[in-house]
Amino acid sequence: MARERLNWRLLGPLLLSATLLQVTVPLARIVTSYRAVEMAMPLSQLGILSSAFALLPVFLLVQIGQRNDRHGEGGTALAGVVLVALAILGLWLVASDFITIFAFTAMLGIGQVMVISALQLMTTRCSGPEGHDRVLGHFLVATSLGHVLGPLALSLTTPAGDLHPDQRIHWLLAAMAMALVLSGLAMVRALPKHSGDTKTLPSGIGSLLRTPGLLVILLSSSLCLTANDLIIVFFPVLGAAQGIDAATVGVLLSLRAIASMASRFMFSSLVLRVGKPGLISISLASTGLATAAFAFEMPLWLLGTVLAGTGFGMGLAIACSISLTLAIAPIESRATAMSLRLTASRLGQFLLPLGAGTVAAALGPGSIFAVVGAGLMVCGLLVRVSTPRA
Repeated sequence: MARERLNWRLLGPLLLSATLLQVTVPLARIVTSYRAVEMAMPLSQLGILSSAFALLPVFLLVQIGQRNDRHGEGGTALAGVVLVALAILGLWLVASDFITIFAFTAMLGIGQVMVISALQLMTTRCSGPEGHDRVLGHFLVATSLGHVLGPLALSLTTPAGDLHPDQRIHWLLAAMAMALVLSGLAMVRALPKHSGDTKTLPSGIGSLLRTPGLLVILLSSSLCLTANDLIIVFFPVLGAAQGIDAATVGVLLSLRAIASMASRFMFSSLVLRVGKPGLISISLASTGLATAAFAFEMPLWLLGTVLAGTGFGMGLAIACSISLTLAIAPIESRATAMSLRLTASRLGQFLLPLGAGTVAAALGPGSIFAVVGAGLMVCGLLVRVSTPRA
C-alpha cells in the first residue's frame, strides 16, 4: 500500500520549530546557570529558578489545552514562540538580578509548554489518520536532534579552556530565537483552519480521565520522563561508585541518546507490526527490566549495552504515550488530554527526584534504578490490560 501523502508545507516548519525549540530552551537554561554562578547566587536561589521554569507553567497547562480545543493551536504556538524569544533576549539584555532572571526564566518555561502543547497537536494536522504515527516519528526525531545540537553549540562557541561561555553564545541564541519565531509564523500560516465549535467546551477533567486507558497512559508517561531524568542525573553517581571515569560515562550517555533517536526512526514501522498498546507495554516492561539491572554491578560492555537498551525502549514508550493519548482521547478534548500529559510529566519530574535523592542517600544510587525499574514494569502490565486498541 502506498504511503499517505504528508502536508510538508506544515510539517517542514513544524519539524524546524521542534528542533529549534529543543536547542534554544535548554541552551538558554545552561547559559542562565552560568550567569547565576557568575553572580554568586546561592544554591537555594538556583533551585527556585529551576522551579520557576518547571512548576509555574503547570498551573496554566489545562487552560492552554482547553483553549486549543476550542480555538485551535495556531495562536498558542505563535504566542509561545514569541514568549520564548522575548525570554531569551531578556535573559541576555535585561536580566541583571535574581528577580529579573526569575521573571524571564518563568516566561521561558511558559513559552516552552505553549509551543510543545501546540506542536504535538499539530502533528495530527499534517496527514490523515493513517499517517499520524509516521508524522509523530518525524517530530520526535526532530526533537532528539535538538537535544544533540544544543550542547554542541555550547562547545563550538566557547573558547578552549574558558570556564564560562562568552558573548558569542548569546548572539547565537538570539539568532536561533528569531529563526524560531519565523518558523512559527510559517507553521501557523500553513495550518488548516480549525473546525471546532468555539461555543462547545471540551470534556471536563474528571470525564476525560475516565476515558478507558487514558489515566494509565498519563501516569506511565510521567514515570517514563522522570526515569529519563533520573538516569541522566544519577548514572554519573553510579559510575563514580563503580570506578568509571567521567569521560566514559559521557560516552555511555551519548550512546543512550543515539539509541533513543534510532527508536524514533523505527516507531511507525513497529506500530504497524505490533500495535500501539502492545508496543508501549513491551517498551515499558523491557525498559523497566534494563533500568532495574543497574542495581547490580556488571562489566563495562554490558553496562553500555543495557544503558543503550533503556534509551531505545524509553524512546519508543514516550512516542507511544503521545500517540495513544491523541488516539484514545475524545477528539474535542485532544489538546486538553495532551496538556494533562504535560502536567503529569512536569509534576513527576519535580516530585519524584526529591524522593529519589532520599533513597539514594539511604541505600545507594543503585537502589533508585531498582525502584524506578519496578515501577516501569508495573506500568507496562497496567497499560496492557487497560488500554483499548488504537
